[in-house]
Amino acid sequence: MSNRGYQLESFIERFLLDLADQKRDTAMSLRCHRITSSGAMRGDRGDVISVNIPFFDKQLLFECKRRKERLKQGMGFTLPESWLIKNETEAKEYDCHAIFVGAFTAAQTNRMFVVVDDDIATDFLHVFDSTPDLIIEVNKKKKFKIRKWNIDKVFSYLCASIPTHWIRLNGDTKNWVLISFDYFKSILECRKATYGKPKQINL
Repeated sequence: MSNRGYQLESFIERFLLDLADQKRDTAMSLRCHRITSSGAMRGDRGDVISVNIPFFDKQLLFECKRRKERLKQGMGFTLPESWLIKNETEAKEYDCHAIFVGAFTAAQTNRMFVVVDDDIATDFLHVFDSTPDLIIEVNKKKKFKIRKWNIDKVFSYLCASIPTHWIRLNGDTKNWVLISFDYFKSILECRKATYGKPKQINL
């Protein structure tokens, strides 16, 4: 198996271990881990999977891709919708949420982004507090052309330190939501911080 994307996968693994307060020397079956090449040969799906995180309603299966492309408007990332559908299909086999993480290789800012389907965006991430800042249509080849300058424009609108804006990807068979990795990270950290605390009821 190629090592392309290895650094991204390792980054996601470290992020999940820190989020879950897990140790790398724990048995792999009991902690978040990267799917190794031997795991892929056994039929394991995805690149990284979360394990035993109690503040998730379902565990997460990550597909990680890095790209260094030059489009007409500069740096870009061509995302086939088939990648998203494949990740979703494999995640369902494990009763997980499918999370796609993309990264612009060598980018200095807004390097990573996350794509999920509408159901996960609504029920798990709760990102629909506003309308999308940008809509990207799938092309005739069923691919999304994600341009880095669009990402920079959308995720630089903020006055706050965490980007809360999002991009709609209109696919061939369904729609998807693209958010910055920082926004995704802040959502999961919030879930951890509020886990087990009683909900406040305003009378």
